[in-house]
Order: sequence, then structure tokens, then C-alpha cells
Amino acid sequence: MTAKKRLGVLQGIAALLFGLLGLSVFLPVPAAHADTSGALSVVEDQAVNGWPTNVTFKIHAKSDFDITRVRVDLKYAHAYGNPYGLAKFTRGPDVEAEYVLETGNAGFLPSGTLLKYQFTVEDAAGAIVKT
Repeated sequence: MTAKKRLGVLQGIAALLFGLLGLSVFLPVPAAHADTSGALSVVEDQAVNGWPTNVTFKIHAKSDFDITRVRVDLKYAHAYGNPYGLAKFTRGPDVEAEYVLETGNAGFLPSGTLLKYQFTVEDAAGAIVKT
């Protein structure tokens, strides 16, 4: 096998491996919910992989009081500071909130980037729960 042909085979294998890594970039990781003896609780949370354009973080939370804030803390390689996003939702005691992280264009995250996330939910009574 010539050196040129060998290089072509290695490039093909590398492309396949990077493609497979790209598929696993933003797989949702089940979160361990904080123990809440109060009324504020997380019913469900997930990350929906829309790579290469975005990742959508969703959460369903309930409380005896209005939920006032839902924050998504992010950790990934090459992140500067402590990146986070504020989820969009309609204030109330039972909310479904969503935050979309753009991963294409200006928010580019390369294939293979490991992304960890955590939700912090707060209600009007001051209760806080983290996933």
C-alpha cells in the first residue's frame, strides 16, 4: 500500500470517528434531583440535541408558590467564566421552561465537546432546588 493510499485510509477513519463523536456531543445526562422536603420540585428535565445548530434545555417544575427564576448553568471545555442561560417561561406555580443554547455560527461548539448542565429553580417563597 502506498503512503498516499495509507494516508487516505487514515483520513477516512478519522472522519468516521469525529462523526461518531459528534453524535454523542450533547446526549442528555440524567440529572440527580436535589432532595426537597418543601413544595418546590422538579418533575422532569432534559436536553434535546439539535446539533449542529443548538441544544434545547427543558424543565418542568412545580411549587406551592410562583416559580420566579430558572437558570441553566453550563460547563464545557474552553468556556470562559461561568456561562449560564435564563430559561424562558411564564411565571406560575407549575412551569415548563426552556433555554436554547446556540451551537452554530457565533456560539460554535465543535463536534466532540462534552457539555454538562445544571438547572437552578427558585420560587417566590425563596426556595431553591438544583438538579
